[in-house]
Amino acid sequence: DGQPVFRAGKIWGGGKITKPRQYFVLINSGSQSPQMAASIAERINSTFHATAEPNLKVADAKDRMLILLNVPMAYRNNHYRFLLISRQVPLLPAMSDSLYRKKLEEELLDPATTLTAAIKLEALGSSSMRALRVGLESPSPWVRFGAGEALTYLGQTDGAAELAKLAEANPALRAPALKALASMDDAACTDRLAELTGSSDSTLRYGAFIALRLADENNTTARG
Repeated sequence: DGQPVFRAGKIWGGGKITKPRQYFVLINSGSQSPQMAASIAERINSTFHATAEPNLKVADAKDRMLILLNVPMAYRNNHYRFLLISRQVPLLPAMSDSLYRKKLEEELLDPATTLTAAIKLEALGSSSMRALRVGLESPSPWVRFGAGEALTYLGQTDGAAELAKLAEANPALRAPALKALASMDDAACTDRLAELTGSSDSTLRYGAFIALRLADENNTTARG
C-alpha cells in the first residue's frame, strides 16, 4: 500500500549516541539582535571548558534569536547542572572587586545560602577558584560540599577528597557528590571512586561503581 516498513531490533550490549546533544537558547523578543546573541555566546564560551569534540564551541549564535549550546565535557554526565549554571552566567563579567562577587563569597560561607552561592560562583568561571577553596576549609559539611562540587566541575581536583568523605558520611549528599567526582577522569577523582567501591555500605559501593564507569569505563576497578 506504499506505507514505509519499519524494523525493530534489540542491541544486547546497549546503544550509545555518538552525536552530541544540543540545547537551544531563545532570546526574549524584546532583546533580540545579532549583537545580543553574539554577546551571550561569547560570555558562555568564556565561562565553560571545551566540549568533547575538537573545535566545537560551547555556544554558537545562529541568528538574532537563537543560540545553540553544546554540553561541555565536564558536564557530560549532568546536563541539568550545565543548563542550571549557564542560566547564571552574567551578561557582564563580575570583576574581582565587584559587590556581586563579594556578596556571593560571603553567602558561600553561610550554610543557609551556600549551595545557591556556589552555583553562581561556578557560573563566574575560573576566577572563583580562590573563594571556593576557602569554602573547603569551612566547618560546615554543606559549605565544603558546595565549594568542592563547584571546583570539580570547574576542572579542579582540590575538592575530590572532600567530596569522597562527604559521600561516605552524608547520605543526603551522596548522589551529587559521586556525580561530581564522575565529571573528571583525573586520578584524583577516579582513585577516590575506586576506594569507595570497597565500602561496606552497599548503596555507596554501587553508586561509586556507576560513577567510576561514567568517569573512565576502562578503569581497572570499573571493569571488575
